[in-house]
Amino acid sequence: MGMIKVIDKAFNIVEVLASDPHRVFSLADIADAFGMDHGTCVNILKTMTSRGYVQKAGPRQGYKLGYKFYDLTDEIYIDCAKGFFGKQNTGFTTDWILNIATKEDLLK
Repeated sequence: MGMIKVIDKAFNIVEVLASDPHRVFSLADIADAFGMDHGTCVNILKTMTSRGYVQKAGPRQGYKLGYKFYDLTDEIYIDCAKGFFGKQNTGFTTDWILNIATKEDLLK
């Protein structure tokens, strides 16, 4: 089965950004990591930014993972935490543990 090149490139971008979620990556950092044309990379980043999967740090400041990835994983983490803490005798409630890190904390 053949790959769709633009989707493959989008996942390459995600992998670069996810390698250090708190770092702001420049366009060159992202594109050069896979030998991608900068114009192609910026167009993919624009689409991903408009969908919330990438966050632009500011004009000419770079990119990092967007809130949408955290939204997608919230339910997974909540289910895992409930499963783990529901079986443990930790003395902590699941709600207390889950309130330690909010989405806003993760995007800093």
